[in-house]
Amino acid sequence: MAFRIRHYPHNDLLNLASHHCETIKMKVKNNQLEGITLDCMSCLIALAFAVEALVNFVGSRKVTDWNEMAKAPSKVAKIAKAVGLDIQPEFEPFSAIYTLRIIRNGLAHGKPLHKSASAKSSDELAIAMQAPWAPYCTPEQVIALYEQVRELRRVLFKSANIRWVDSLTSAIGSHG
Repeated sequence: MAFRIRHYPHNDLLNLASHHCETIKMKVKNNQLEGITLDCMSCLIALAFAVEALVNFVGSRKVTDWNEMAKAPSKVAKIAKAVGLDIQPEFEPFSAIYTLRIIRNGLAHGKPLHKSASAKSSDELAIAMQAPWAPYCTPEQVIALYEQVRELRRVLFKSANIRWVDSLTSAIGSHG
């Protein structure tokens, strides 16, 4: 009973992001906004990790001597060269790589931030107190980034000649 198992975490992470995205859409539709910023934040985290896992998946398939521990810009450049893709960070869907990387690093490396601000109202103070990733924690931003990541996956797979079915977690072998 020997099996060869292939596990690709980008799928699990995209499923997690999809779950959060659908929750966000439902909350907006039903005007039940309690906790929606946390849902947005969770979706962004899942998307950031999904992009990282997706880059590692494509890189492991298409780049000789792939190093998943290399810095993200280096990995993206190596994939672009290997599959002949012109990745321009200022254009969608590639901008999602860089936007999510900024969000991911801000959250993952959680450094205390101290700053001065002046505010004439509690609303102004609330704006001044926002975390650097707060502008991305809106349903519109999250849904747009989710769609960009889905498109990024499509573009990467097409350029790398990877069939979607070959990116699924699977087991090959027999019981007898």
